[in-house]
Amino acid sequence: MRINSQRFKSVHARTAVFTISALFISTLTYLGISGAAAASTVNLGRSSSFAVLAGGGFSNSETSTVQGNLGIYPVVSYIDSGVLTLNGSFHFGDTPAKAAILDASTAYRAVETLTPTASIAAELGGSTRTGGIYQSVSAMTINGTLTLDGQNNPNSVFIFKTPSTLTTAPSSRVSLINGAQACNVYWQVGQSVLLGASSELKGSVMTNATFRSERATSISGRVFAHQGSVSLVGTTISKPGCLKYIGPNIDPSTATQILASGSGDYVTPDGKAKFAMNLRSRTVSETSTPVVTGTLAWSINNLWSFIGKFNSYSFTNGVGRASGSGVLYYWGRNTNSKSNKKSGWIRATANGASVEVLFLTPALSSPGTSTSTRVKSFAIGFTGTKLAQIPALPVIGTLYNVED
Repeated sequence: MRINSQRFKSVHARTAVFTISALFISTLTYLGISGAAAASTVNLGRSSSFAVLAGGGFSNSETSTVQGNLGIYPVVSYIDSGVLTLNGSFHFGDTPAKAAILDASTAYRAVETLTPTASIAAELGGSTRTGGIYQSVSAMTINGTLTLDGQNNPNSVFIFKTPSTLTTAPSSRVSLINGAQACNVYWQVGQSVLLGASSELKGSVMTNATFRSERATSISGRVFAHQGSVSLVGTTISKPGCLKYIGPNIDPSTATQILASGSGDYVTPDGKAKFAMNLRSRTVSETSTPVVTGTLAWSINNLWSFIGKFNSYSFTNGVGRASGSGVLYYWGRNTNSKSNKKSGWIRATANGASVEVLFLTPALSSPGTSTSTRVKSFAIGFTGTKLAQIPALPVIGTLYNVED
């Protein structure tokens, strides 16, 4: 089906309008965030699958649990006088452990060179921080609660740096609010790290020296002591999952990125077409492909009608392309009726129909500069096994400009 560009001039008031945000979901890799209040994410490389890495040996007492791989290199010393449950793989002096230690060391040095966005006092407890790179020239301590506020941006990155030590008081905790994620929190510590009993830490710890945790501590993150030892006493360490998003328009209540939503009408050679459309994306983990969902209702009065769902989206050469499937109806004589004269909506295809929608907006050329815009052009088409009494299905045509 081709949209008649000449007839658009007579339907100025019926220009199709819907909201478009961040229409570049085809870029599936998120590498960082920009902005004064944001920091770059840290590339952990081959160490990302590890929950614990130790360059100077590992020891455990009492009952501890580690979710993720455990690696030791080059000093292969492992002492477990308690009960350690590892939900991952042991790597003692092997090639994966060596590679992970090298990449953890590289990540440590990379964070060390990052320019701070703010200087902080030694004591972090009782404060609230938004995404950024925080530098303390002296030892860092947490007494009470440190709150990290993601400001409804799950990509917010929090980096805390010190050339000295990190110490958490007993029963202290790090609290994540408004979309902040443990996978985006990093502690770069020049000397030793000591976590007090029953304290809760969020984020990946990268220390140049030793790490020790006391009884009943929990860490949602990683422990990398690439030049020192790791000592656990009744500790739980969970390598965090991470929801990563592309684009600024995210519904924090459902962790879903809104790609397009709205309704409108336009003129086709067959008459005025109406549509209502929404298009969304969700990424459930850092290694998964975004899942596209949405719905489309489309019709031309007394001719065609379609209701369906989207399952894919791409953005190529400035054009958004959404596709899915549903049921296409045609307004015509129902040959199965007893009188064979009754007109109404009848299915146009034998086993459903596939739909493809093309649309273009001015924002697509620079999606980061606009959160919403009018549709500039629109086209829609269908494929399927056409029933005998149905004329040719509408097919997608060239995008024609819609005048404002």
